[in-house]
Amino acid sequence: MPPRSANRHPGAKPATARNYQAPPIPPTLVAEVINLGAQLRGRVLHKELAALEWRLQPPPGLQLNAGQVVEGIPHPTERHLLLVEKIIPPTQAAVAAALANHALPTAFSAPELEAAQTLPAYRWQKGDGREDWRALPFITIDGEDAKDFDDAVWATPTPTGGHHVRVAIADVAHYLEPGGVLDKLAQTRGNSTYFPGAVVPMLPERLSNDLCSLNPHTDKPVLAAELWLDAKGHLQHYRFCRAVIHSAQRCTYTAIQAQLEGRGNLPPTLHTPVQNLYAAYQALLTQRSARGALSLDLPELEIQLTAAGQIQRVAPRPRLAAHVLIEELMIAANVAAATALSMGCAETRPGQPRRHQAVAPVYRVHAAPSKEKLENLRSILTPLGFTAPPPNGRTAAWAALATRVQQHAAAPTLQRALLQAQMQAQYAPENLGHFGLELPLYTHFTSPIRRYADVLVHRALLALLGPTSATAEAHHTALTSVKLHSLCTHLNLCERRSQQAEWEARDRLMVGWLAPQVGQVFQATVANAAPFGCFVNLGESGAEALLPKWHLEDYVYVGGSNCFRRTRGGKGQLRTGSTVAVRLLQADLAAGRLTVGLAPTTAGAAAPSPPLTPRPKRR
Repeated sequence: MPPRSANRHPGAKPATARNYQAPPIPPTLVAEVINLGAQLRGRVLHKELAALEWRLQPPPGLQLNAGQVVEGIPHPTERHLLLVEKIIPPTQAAVAAALANHALPTAFSAPELEAAQTLPAYRWQKGDGREDWRALPFITIDGEDAKDFDDAVWATPTPTGGHHVRVAIADVAHYLEPGGVLDKLAQTRGNSTYFPGAVVPMLPERLSNDLCSLNPHTDKPVLAAELWLDAKGHLQHYRFCRAVIHSAQRCTYTAIQAQLEGRGNLPPTLHTPVQNLYAAYQALLTQRSARGALSLDLPELEIQLTAAGQIQRVAPRPRLAAHVLIEELMIAANVAAATALSMGCAETRPGQPRRHQAVAPVYRVHAAPSKEKLENLRSILTPLGFTAPPPNGRTAAWAALATRVQQHAAAPTLQRALLQAQMQAQYAPENLGHFGLELPLYTHFTSPIRRYADVLVHRALLALLGPTSATAEAHHTALTSVKLHSLCTHLNLCERRSQQAEWEARDRLMVGWLAPQVGQVFQATVANAAPFGCFVNLGESGAEALLPKWHLEDYVYVGGSNCFRRTRGGKGQLRTGSTVAVRLLQADLAAGRLTVGLAPTTAGAAAPSPPLTPRPKRR
């Protein structure tokens, strides 16, 4: 493998997302009808526009009532006039608003749909340049609600005590002609966007759920990574090739977890393959620990919806060994792909001829935390007795700190602070390494159905495979350095846009779910303190709310300690990790914001009254 020093270029700068900003007034808006006075009026579900009152103009024949949610377009010349186009079911309001506010494309054009529908399904033929792996018991492992399957895995032990792993990835490049209608579509969207109960796919369903998806019991074309690991999980050598597989089973994380715990019901023919995968995963886990990669054990909240689209339950998603198994196998494949791009070589098996060729690489890079982020983290950790890692500290120092904070009563909040101190990972043509994973080389190779960056990586790898991939090779010859930088910048922006939309939809869903509980008391944990108040997380739901300073009359903000210190009525302070009883005062759907006040702590004390929803300003 290439030495670490050969893969880091401190002077190089990655393509950046330039701090993605949502459009100030998007082309489409979602609003809640409030019907003040004789004219129809509404509040736009947009945090920057929610304080303004908008006049609503429905089309002839469409009757609107207070409380309904509508979608429309801003009038081209009259300010704060919304031309209503349709009524949105209340259960779809959060997602519809997020899509509109970030101008995410949701529909496919007729030419795009036609191009997808006319693509023929793959049929294996001997001599088509693919290796026949259909007899191997590959399996896919995904969540219960997954509909597209990017990856299938297989493993077997080697005579030397190591592991031979095959990671088969959907060959999306087989269907996307460079520069064609579908390729331009995928490039423009950049990635799929996921919401509770909904997804905005990068590609039409004909591709994402059918042609490209590695559905079970069907011949599927793949671009595969063969990995040879030693007993401690180190990558000894790799090989990339085009192949055809026939997935033996579509497995879920819970089914694999049950199998690993000896209570599963998978077919007997899959028992040994699953154990082989688990053994390879254990070796990779050993290697991850040895290199000091950062692991933050943050509970991921799962929003479960009813068939009608209403929130049924919000709870931490179980973190299973089956989840980590797939993650580690995908990381190993990504490392092999990045190494192949860096070396310009598709195979490194001993005794095999090596064909080196320069290609247009796309790496997944992650820089060390900035000075500003370190200072912010230090202001949170120092008062609690923890020492933040030094500037330019190795990832292992962060991993050790993450282990120490796990013993604190507010471990989830502190680990979230560690996560927020990290830089945003990005795509770049220059390799800068991946700080969080403590890897000198890394890229994204394993999800081409939902990430266009992975498609670019696939084409670069295909170019390394030689004349059977002439189209991909020609495409990469045309990719200039300037164009590749521009593509990476665009993909970074797309990723950030989707991330912001997903967060916004989740927050507004939580607001709608908690709205009936206004007036109730919650045990909250302070996430951070600022001069204007404290951000707190409410109970098990983890919903974020603001405890504004005007509800902290007996407290004063102390900037040096990053806390609110009590000045009247006793001692105490509110800082990151503090637990406090709060009363939910307001659930503002339009702004997507929860507001709380301190709950009374003495018998007979008067409870703070929920403030009225502020009347929108007339302009």
